[in-house]
Amino acid sequence: MPTVTNVKVELKRIHIIDDEDWFGVGECYFEGQVGNERIDRSLPTKASSGTDINLTGPAWTKVIDVRGLNYFDLELRGFDEDVFSDDSLGTVRVRIAKTAGGDWPRDDFHKTAANPADFTLYYHVEPILALDPGRPETAVVCREHSASPSCSTISGVTVRVRKIKATVPSSPPLTARGAPPAVANAWAAPADRVFESTKMLPRAALGFAAADFNNPQALVLIRNSAGPIQLEAETQPANVEVQFKAIRATDDAAAVGAAAQVPTITRTGNTTATMATDQRGSFFVIAFVDTNRNGQRDINEQGAILPVILAECRIEAAGELRSTANPGNLNINFDGIAGNVNTANYTWVNISTGDFNSQATAGVALDADVRIVGGGADGKRGLDRVFLGWANNFTALSYDGLYRDGRHITRVQVNNAAAATGAPVAGIQLFVSGGPAPNTIAFPPNLLDTGRHNPEHGGINITFTRSQEPPLAPAAPPPGEKRHVIARDSPGWFYNRRHHDPARHSRLRSFVHSLNSTTFLVAWSNSTGGNAPTPATANSVGFRIFTVIAETQWTVSATYRITGSSPHIRLQRTGSAPTITVNNVDHSPGITPAAAGMEVRPPTTLRCRAINAST
Repeated sequence: MPTVTNVKVELKRIHIIDDEDWFGVGECYFEGQVGNERIDRSLPTKASSGTDINLTGPAWTKVIDVRGLNYFDLELRGFDEDVFSDDSLGTVRVRIAKTAGGDWPRDDFHKTAANPADFTLYYHVEPILALDPGRPETAVVCREHSASPSCSTISGVTVRVRKIKATVPSSPPLTARGAPPAVANAWAAPADRVFESTKMLPRAALGFAAADFNNPQALVLIRNSAGPIQLEAETQPANVEVQFKAIRATDDAAAVGAAAQVPTITRTGNTTATMATDQRGSFFVIAFVDTNRNGQRDINEQGAILPVILAECRIEAAGELRSTANPGNLNINFDGIAGNVNTANYTWVNISTGDFNSQATAGVALDADVRIVGGGADGKRGLDRVFLGWANNFTALSYDGLYRDGRHITRVQVNNAAAATGAPVAGIQLFVSGGPAPNTIAFPPNLLDTGRHNPEHGGINITFTRSQEPPLAPAAPPPGEKRHVIARDSPGWFYNRRHHDPARHSRLRSFVHSLNSTTFLVAWSNSTGGNAPTPATANSVGFRIFTVIAETQWTVSATYRITGSSPHIRLQRTGSAPTITVNNVDHSPGITPAAAGMEVRPPTTLRCRAINAST
């Protein structure tokens, strides 16, 4: 059976009965000892009669080696600091002893001081058990089941933590959408990615080296990415209780973060915990067997290390988010001929918002400077594995041509484009009367808009094809670096003069052209490098989890009617003037796609677009 080798005494709280101060608030301090462990004099704490002083930190926890002992003593002396002489608050004396049955106590206790009785001490006593008293590395922690303490029945072998496994969730779809049978499951949310570290935490003082964070040894993620990250320690024997702790790398610059600023870790089980992505910098997440139950990692306690880099991405000034519309590039004409708005004949009406040759000639120019801070002395550690891009969503779409017989031709987003029976128009599937009806994908919610391949894999594949990071000059000073992130879009469309239904061929009378989009500036990582997804590579993590740094909301709108007859057919604007508008929103230092209302998953607009001429 396991043997008690140590007893932990944790001083929790002091209730002040009388602060011994006639005027104002008492300045209380305490000192004493537990067994042979000294409690050093505490700093004075302001406390008046009837108030509590909460005791926190390792100074108030003592672990006593009780091998060969039947009891030990706890003594705590209290004082009120005064100008001329300190007033005693009394002394608590307690003998902590084995019960008549030979067991050490495990419970919460309290005791009021004597001579004088000016405070009450609240404390907790807990035994620690070991499989082999001569080998403290085999210590295991007593576990509670149904409020009754019982202990693991692990065989007497050395306890080891073999690895830490981090499960990184993928950014989920904004909306779960069904896929047609031909592409079943193609639009499902991707599986979470796993990163494993077998780096050992030896029985020695913790030491950091820059190489600990090299590719592919470190888990690299973006601050405020979706989560939390699931942590699991693999122990030998299995399911030994471990503690998790995050410790900042000692060479992180003060401008990156203070030593106390570490990711929040929440224990969820004997070998599991969660880690938030709520800081920036480089860290060791350690999992260790807390053999003496003092709540901290001592140098003789072995475990495993997970190197982690969390990179923060932010826009530092409003002037660095400068996406803009170029409404002067909006052109509406007959047959794609600029300025052709009065003609004897035509085949189609063309809507153009610009081209893709430059930021100035595009309909919308996405543009931002982003400060990225990782870890290390200059804040650049891990930034070779961090990437940025502009990813677009359609949020509303109405491309609707009305014909003289009251029928319409509209652009639709569908999940059954292959079922269309009409002759494709400019390579786009056509639904006509008498054939299958289009199975439309409604707005809202949003629809991912990218022309890249395999957007379901994540990474750069969800961004605009012209999203890029041209170099910034001069280079930004540390910490970290600045990147210039641009993209451009110039959506266009057309409305045929004649209705596509061969039985009718009615002429176009008017059209409404309206597109609402939001382009999101997103950050992602890849722990093994490269901005593209690498799903087959071990420990390749981060390319399916996105953080939204900013967004640009933009619209294209135009309404026209066709007037006159040959040779004087004209385009005549109705309603407000055609225009392109933008609105920029900064989310620094980042929010999740779900919080931003962003769709990161297929289907995509180009893959599911069709023309509906069946109405």
